[in-house]
Amino acid sequence: MQLGFCIRLNDKGKDIPIKAEDVQENDEICRSVEGTEMPIDVTPYRVWFSDSAQAVQTSDPVGANAPDASSIYTQRFARVSYLVIELGTKVIRTFFLKDVVRPSITNGEHISDKDAVLQFFGKHDVKIELKKLKKTKVIYASQWTLLYPASGHTDVETFDITLLVLLIRKLHPDKANLKWSAPQKNATLPSSPQTTQGFIDHIQRLKNVRNYIQHSAKYEIQDMEKFYTNWEIACASVLALGADPNEVEKAQKSIFSIQEIDTIVCEIRSSAEDNKRHFNNRFDRLELLIFSVCAILIVLAINDKKWI
Repeated sequence: MQLGFCIRLNDKGKDIPIKAEDVQENDEICRSVEGTEMPIDVTPYRVWFSDSAQAVQTSDPVGANAPDASSIYTQRFARVSYLVIELGTKVIRTFFLKDVVRPSITNGEHISDKDAVLQFFGKHDVKIELKKLKKTKVIYASQWTLLYPASGHTDVETFDITLLVLLIRKLHPDKANLKWSAPQKNATLPSSPQTTQGFIDHIQRLKNVRNYIQHSAKYEIQDMEKFYTNWEIACASVLALGADPNEVEKAQKSIFSIQEIDTIVCEIRSSAEDNKRHFNNRFDRLELLIFSVCAILIVLAINDKKWI
């Protein structure tokens, strides 16, 4: 049995053989039995072209650990990820605008979100606080670029959960009275929070679920209990924060395509890589501080003719 490559025609539901020279960049191909239309691998491979050669090559969407869209484990992962990353980010962003941005500016209730954001991040006290966070590496370079882009037009739509939660923690008008300790997974939170703390608890839970999926090496959830636990937690929290129930139901019933899963995984990877770089930078600074302190102690010991 020989393996050949065929262009996948999603609209017709079958694979038609095609010559290599007719393959276009960004087409999708799958492995199949030569001379048949039956694919033996439902995972599409994205076509790309080498800069140094005209030969057609193939690459899976997200590397060696590419998710299999036909796997129920991958679909579980995609559902929870979409619920948190797409719907969760949306409701946390709304909370940030409503509870942090608008109360802090003049006539905040009577201007557009765009104007409110520009006015908020242009405030002197906000800039001072954010510069302190940047100086101490709490805010890192890629986040600062989003907060104060070269264009001068801050777009809150580009903020992910990590940045939104950081801004809420550091800039909320009532931050001194808010607690960010993670609620227990089995703790029951109010479905309709009556206090700011109630909303914060739901935000923290969403962040915890986001951390769970971010550390998934295979982009799948095999354990049924873990899937239901994280789904129920995330579902309850996005609804409590104001998500559209129809959008939540749609996410629950959706069968995600490989392209949609690819997009979700890329977002997760990008956020994880930023966090890793941020951690490494802070670790390097700590290492340098320890080295400097040790050097000073050694110099002092030598000067005093003592050994440590």
